[in-house]
Amino acid sequence: MAKSLVAEINEALDDFYQLVRDEFEGATQEVGEEAVRQLKSIQWKTKTGKNYSRGWRLKKERWGSYIIHNSTNYQLTHLLENGHIVVNAKGNTGKRAQAHKHIEPVYEWVQGEIEREIRQRIERGNG
Repeated sequence: MAKSLVAEINEALDDFYQLVRDEFEGATQEVGEEAVRQLKSIQWKTKTGKNYSRGWRLKKERWGSYIIHNSTNYQLTHLLENGHIVVNAKGNTGKRAQAHKHIEPVYEWVQGEIEREIRQRIERGNG
């Protein structure tokens, strides 16, 4: 007995959904790993001598998405990215530490790269 048109359409949609899901997960992992490599390439040391860059990690979340975070010096990410007020030993303020934009350029690269990579993978897999 031949399949109904509805069953064939549902099967095609299921196949396409599976393809998109698999390619999305693969692309996000690959781009995330490259973003972590870019962040680790910046060599900064904390006041205690620890290497700030070593802490960057890629963490898998539900539904195939990933989070990039600094697992060892997470407190410093905002301060380094945006600058902060400097307090001296007497408690006086007035100076401001310079911002070192290192996350924003990687974030902007990821935004463009992830879309391009997903489209490219779906076109390759669907062709």
